[in-house]
Amino acid sequence: MSSEAFAPPKAPPPSEVTRGTREDADNGSALISPESLKEELLAKHAAAAAAWQARLGLFLEGAAAQQQQQQQQQQQQQQQQQQQQQQQQQQQHIINSGAPTLSRITAERGLKIASLTFLSLTLAAVFLFLIGEVRNRIPSADILFPPTLQPQDVPEAVSRIIAKNKVVVFLAE
Repeated sequence: MSSEAFAPPKAPPPSEVTRGTREDADNGSALISPESLKEELLAKHAAAAAAWQARLGLFLEGAAAQQQQQQQQQQQQQQQQQQQQQQQQQQQHIINSGAPTLSRITAERGLKIASLTFLSLTLAAVFLFLIGEVRNRIPSADILFPPTLQPQDVPEAVSRIIAKNKVVVFLAE
């Protein structure tokens, strides 16, 4: 294939903006002096610096106000803590002075009630344990066979025990 088959691309038609700048450049008005550019740049920097200084000033004012609020809150908390400590010291002084207070009396009564309740429950548990032992103990020969039992009555007593599904323990003498 030859290079004639491919045509070089055409440049796009100039837009309105490029036409205007070309016309201005042709007239010579497009050239801006370096001094005016420098003045414009300095003015932009000055405006940006003033804006940043204003922002920084607002930030510093806000930080100072926040710090003052925190200091006031800390002072209020310290005052509240001091008041609470004074109240606790006064209450401790009243308790230590020996004057019976309502809380001291109820604490003593509470201890008495708790100890009496524990003692009564312990005694009831021991009593119920003893009753259970007496009821469920294994019968021995002296309880099952009274001393007046005659040898001919033994089979009848043994059959009664077996009927009740009790465990029989025969002691050898």
